[in-house]
Amino acid sequence: MKITLGDIVFGCGSDGGGGGSVSSSHPLPNGIKFVGSTWETFDCGKYDWSQIYDASEMFSDCSNLKRIDNFPKNEINGCIDMFNRCTALESIPNGIKLKPYYTIDNMFKDCTSLTEIPYFDTSKVYSFNSAWANCDKLASFPMLDTSKGIDFYNAWNGCSSLTTFPKIEFPKAT
Repeated sequence: MKITLGDIVFGCGSDGGGGGSVSSSHPLPNGIKFVGSTWETFDCGKYDWSQIYDASEMFSDCSNLKRIDNFPKNEINGCIDMFNRCTALESIPNGIKLKPYYTIDNMFKDCTSLTEIPYFDTSKVYSFNSAWANCDKLASFPMLDTSKGIDFYNAWNGCSSLTTFPKIEFPKAT
């Protein structure tokens, strides 16, 4: 049986070991979620990410999560709410790879401890709805390719500390 999005929801403990029956010797099932975890750091390098293509809500509501190490290199097709309400998250992992025609809606919404965003390829993203909303400590923002973007509703709403923002084009925005 193939495990798909929404089949597994984990509220994990503080050991960072994956909780439930997840083992580092087996691939993580697609759609796995660590919702509400109490971890402060999470080392992605401990796990086999080869089966993950949808990471929507994966770390949603992990309010103690400050850092993610060794982010996987495979492309992700789903990132909606991936880090939503991770209020202690201080930095975003480098190397996020997104598949074509994707949305990053609410991906970092309410990450109120973020101070910077690293560059990641957004050239195939069409919806940025509330992607960074309420990241009120975010002081600067990198140049991102928004050429395919059509929805930017509330993308930077509540980012009250932004002092540096590049000239971003919105050729298809509606």
